[in-house]
Amino acid sequence: MDILLTAFKGEHNSSYQLIKDIECDKLLLTNSFDGLEEDIEEFECEEYSAVIMFGLDTKLKDRIRIDVRAQTEFGTKDTVWDVSAMSEMLDICGVPNYISKRPTKYLCNYAYYLMLTRMCGRAVFIHVPPEKYITDEIKNKIVSAIQKLSC
Repeated sequence: MDILLTAFKGEHNSSYQLIKDIECDKLLLTNSFDGLEEDIEEFECEEYSAVIMFGLDTKLKDRIRIDVRAQTEFGTKDTVWDVSAMSEMLDICGVPNYISKRPTKYLCNYAYYLMLTRMCGRAVFIHVPPEKYITDEIKNKIVSAIQKLSC
């Protein structure tokens, strides 16, 4: 399965830190609304069966969150991904996680909405804790799970 991984630009952004060394196709997203639109509109979406997106949530400390839904003033979009299976894979790899159906706000939500629209629902967004809370051990476990799901 050809899956694209995305994260937000920034050397100290934990989403970037997480995917930078994974041997898969990646798209680094700009940290602005206009930049996101351009990034997501310009990538060759037909080359990928799905997209796994990563973003930072400063409120997370000891687990990651799999988001099911994005919502903007244009409407609500849900992933078609089997997030329960993804959660189980993360559990098997030792990654504490939970699934949320509540849309977030701001940049991650907007990026997710645009990607769900572009990929006809074949995207999923995973929020990770800030860099200071992600140990090398948990990072390696997340990478292992993602590689099993995507690469």
